[in-house]
Amino acid sequence: MTTKKYEIQRSNLLIEADYNIPNVYAYRLALVGMSSVCTNLLNNPEDEKALTVKIKTEHLKKLFPSFKKARSSIHPRIDKATDDIGKNNTLKIQKDDGNWKKIAFIDEMEYRNFDELIIHFNKKTRQYFNTNSKFTRYLINDTARLQSYQQIRIYELCIQYIKVGARKIDIPTFKKFIGIQKNKPTSVLIRDLKACIKQINQKTNIKVEFETIKTGRKITDIKFKMCRNDTHPLDEINQQHQSVSLKTQLKQLGFTAEKIEPLLKIPKEILSVVVIETQKAKGKGFKKSMEACFFWHLKHLNKDKKQIEPYKLLQLFKGNLSIKEKKLLWEEFYNQLTDEEKEAYSHENRDKNKTVKAALDQDFNNKFNRWIFETKLS
Repeated sequence: MTTKKYEIQRSNLLIEADYNIPNVYAYRLALVGMSSVCTNLLNNPEDEKALTVKIKTEHLKKLFPSFKKARSSIHPRIDKATDDIGKNNTLKIQKDDGNWKKIAFIDEMEYRNFDELIIHFNKKTRQYFNTNSKFTRYLINDTARLQSYQQIRIYELCIQYIKVGARKIDIPTFKKFIGIQKNKPTSVLIRDLKACIKQINQKTNIKVEFETIKTGRKITDIKFKMCRNDTHPLDEINQQHQSVSLKTQLKQLGFTAEKIEPLLKIPKEILSVVVIETQKAKGKGFKKSMEACFFWHLKHLNKDKKQIEPYKLLQLFKGNLSIKEKKLLWEEFYNQLTDEEKEAYSHENRDKNKTVKAALDQDFNNKFNRWIFETKLS
């Protein structure tokens, strides 16, 4: 039996809520239940029974390695998890400072024939699965290898802002979000956070980095930076760059209309790289004129290239990039593609079928790696 895909879609209010379910198995059962509610409501929004879901024991074993590898039987583990849910069944939904609501999250749970768990969610939670509200969607399968409640909650905190690429959160709010004591020392919190992020980077479909922010001498906030590892790099920037022409980018660098026209005769794949490099220099406070910087890069672009480094060096290079550096690399590569290649590698083309997707992804990776060799490692 193949592993069932559990897609969860909750309003951001429900993501930000205080669950107070620190037992990882209990939270996983709640998530799988909420995922099934999502599916029911998407298929039939008017279904009165949508908040009653059935979870097969066999699916839990397939989905979560820790359930499968547990020394004891899965049944007492489910029993303990449902006990923990029952003890912490008050959900606190924070609307803003000073405004919150507390509701019973689950009305009833029933285990039948050692085969399936039936969960009846409170009817008042229905609105928080509404697809018309601001919501966050992800696959529970992508978090299945995480080992703690804190790791899953940090993943949810980041996946909620994955399109933005960054999120800042103050220490008290963060502690409440991941369910740890208020009086836990910040130094211990940071140490545990590093361990959690290491697991998230190794075992999920996103890559996360963080930095601490001080007010005076005290650490008051944490800033997370995140990006996906399971999508085609160009999916995130295709739409963003299609509307920004090279002519517009040259104008933004300070070139007049008279000077832009002859520059547009330079081959597009060369011109776009020079523009990107000039933009980078501008961002770093380049003291000479942008025009001088532009022509310096144009002059040095056609230098003789050294021999291509081994493939392992390429992997090392890509693996040690920060999230910001990786995005810059993707954007730089994107700008030297032809319009036909941009169209071919777009999400719409690659979604046609598995064979087309695999072929285009392989072709993209070959070109991307070759470009890195030629422009970054030579």
